Amino acid sequence: MRVLVMDDEEMLRTVTASQLTHLGHEVSVAADGEEAVRLYADHKERGAGFDLVIMDLTIPGGMGGREAVAEILRLDPDAKVVVASGYSNDPIMANCRDYGFAAAVAKPFNLKELQAVISRVVAGEAGEASPAGRRPPPHAG
Repeated sequence: MRVLVMDDEEMLRTVTASQLTHLGHEVSVAADGEEAVRLYADHKERGAGFDLVIMDLTIPGGMGGREAVAEILRLDPDAKVVVASGYSNDPIMANCRDYGFAAAVAKPFNLKELQAVISRVVAGEAGEASPAGRRPPPHAG
C-alpha cells in the first residue's frame, strides 16, 4: 500500500515512515500541507496514487491537516486521510469526519496503534470515522 505521511517534525516523519515500511508499505513524506497536496496530485496524475494519507493536524507557519485534507478531497473525493495530533482535546480529533478525515490517531502512537487505524480505515471500518459516511469538509474561504 502507498502511504503519504505529512508532519512538520522530521523525526516524527522518519519514525512513522520507518514503522510503515516495517509493516510493508511504500512511504512518501511531506513537511507541510502544501507539499502533501502537491505530492498527492503528482502521484495521482502518474497513476500511482496514495492508498492512505496520515497528516499532522497543526503545522506552525504552514498549511496543516485541516486545510490540506480539504484540498486533497477536492482532488480525490475517495481519498482516505487520517489526522494525527498530540492535541487529543482538539475538536477536530473528536469529530474528524466533520472535517473530511477518515479517522484520527493521537500522537505519540506506537506500531500496533498505527496498524490498527490503517486496517480499520482501509476496510472502511474506522468506527465513527467511516469514510463512506463522512461529510464533505467545510468550505475554507
